[in-house]
Order: sequence, then structure tokens, then C-alpha cells
Amino acid sequence: MLDSIDLVECLQNKNYKELIEQYVTPAKYHVAFGPVIDGDVIPDDPQILMEQGEFLNYDIMLGVNQGEGFKFVDGIVDSEDGVSANDFDFAVSDFVDHLYGYPEGKDTLRETIKFMYTDWADKENPETRRKTLVALFTDHQWVAPAVATADLHAQYGSPTYFYAFYHHCQSDMKPSWADAAHGDEVPYVFGIPMIGPTDLFNCNFSKNDVMLSAVVMTYWTNFAKTGGTFTLVLASKISQEISYCEIWILILKYHEMRYFQALHPHIGIDTWMTNGLKSKLKIWSVLLHMMWIQTSSSQKRPRRTN
Repeated sequence: MLDSIDLVECLQNKNYKELIEQYVTPAKYHVAFGPVIDGDVIPDDPQILMEQGEFLNYDIMLGVNQGEGFKFVDGIVDSEDGVSANDFDFAVSDFVDHLYGYPEGKDTLRETIKFMYTDWADKENPETRRKTLVALFTDHQWVAPAVATADLHAQYGSPTYFYAFYHHCQSDMKPSWADAAHGDEVPYVFGIPMIGPTDLFNCNFSKNDVMLSAVVMTYWTNFAKTGGTFTLVLASKISQEISYCEIWILILKYHEMRYFQALHPHIGIDTWMTNGLKSKLKIWSVLLHMMWIQTSSSQKRPRRTN
């Protein structure tokens, strides 16, 4: 087996096209490449580093898209017409088996998740099942980790901001029922609507898309330059000029332990962080912490010593 030096040299001699054409299949509900505490790039558990003040005095903005979990639901049978009760049950069971698979308590966990993500006022509607299933994967895979990270930054004194992105361009590549999925904010961050469709982002961009892209680029670049103070001023100015941005982008000042203060009071925090979502995130935070304890020992590598 090659050591790290040989491996790095091998990768450096490869053409970039050869690298990007490689397809790595991750375990189901996992990512192909994840962070490893290697004692070098990531010297220790991020929470320990935060407690030591390694992240203080840095403004941070992080967030999620409305329908991040789309890719986990898109392949389910009859997704265009919704999700059947059997498909919903199977999706939840498959999710629990692959990620948790507890020999004890698995049935209870599965039923708890099904209960949390059943809209009891409209439980027989297959389209509603599809929506709540997307929410399940969105909350577990993206929202809960992002909120936990924001919690840590805010708890240890770093100015922290959280955004929720709601818009996606019109494209034949995704079904009409899909919300803003993972990566749908990317073309707006890089100004793609201003130059038109590309092979990677083959969308029917409208004038509103162009305006939204200008707003997103302004938010992101000015936040990188000056931090959150300018973002607050900018948001107030934008709200008077482009009202739809208040619906498509929601950027909030993050306070301790999941309390938010909306930039525009008339939007209301219930637009995104509802009491129901808070309850779900509390459960996910416990489960994700248990997963971290189980996997950290296998991922953690000894510190490099000279």
C-alpha cells in the first residue's frame, strides 16, 4: 500500500480530467468524501477546537436549501404522482437500517421517524407523503448538521448567520414538484443567470433570476469582505427594492441554542424555523451525536509527530 507521500505524488501527476471522471460510490445515505480528524488539516474534534477559541472572532454564514433531500426521493417509484404508503414505510425503514441499524430499539426509532414525518391532517395524500419524505432527508442530512454547527459557533462567541434558500430555476431536468434542491443556489452565487444556460446549469433563466443572482452575489461577497454588519444593512436596503428576495432568501442572525431574529419582522421566523422543526432537530441532534461517537474512533487518526 502506498504511503501518503507516494499517493500525493501520484495524484499530482494525474490529469485533472482523469480525476474528475472517476466515480466513487459512497455507502447509501453517506457522502463519498468526508472530513477526517488527521491531526494536521483537522487537528482535533471541531467542538474541542471551538472551546479552545480557534474559531472566535470570525463571522460565519451557513445555511440550507428548502428541498435538499430531493435526490433521496426522486428515485422512489411513482414519485411524479406522490409516494405510496408502502413506499414511504420502506424508505423510512431503509434509511434507519443503513444509518443506524440498532439491534435494539430499531423498530421504535423507525416508528418515531414515521410519526414525526407524517402529516396527520393529510396523511392519505401521496403528494404530502412525498413532501414530508423530502423534509425527512433534508432535516437529517443537511439541516440538523448545519444547525448544530451554527449552535457551536454562536455558543462560543462567533458572530453567526444562517440562510435558507427557497428558489430554483425552471428546468426540464427536474420534476415540477421539486423545491430548491442541493446545489440549486450555486448558479446564483456565480452569476450564471447573467450569461444564460450552460451545460451544467441548463435552465430557463428569467429576468427575476438575473436580479436574484445579483442579490445573492452581493450578499455573499460583501459578507466575505465585511462580515455580518454589512449584511444587515444590505438586507434592509434590498427589502425596499426587490420584495421577492424576502421569500426566496431568508438570512437570519443566529443566537444561542437555535433562537433566531428575523431581519424583517413581517416575514416571521415561522417561515422556516417552526416549533415542529425545532422538535425534530432535537431528536436528530441526539441521534447524530450517537453516530459521531460510534464512528469517530474509526475515523480519527493519530496526530503527526515530528
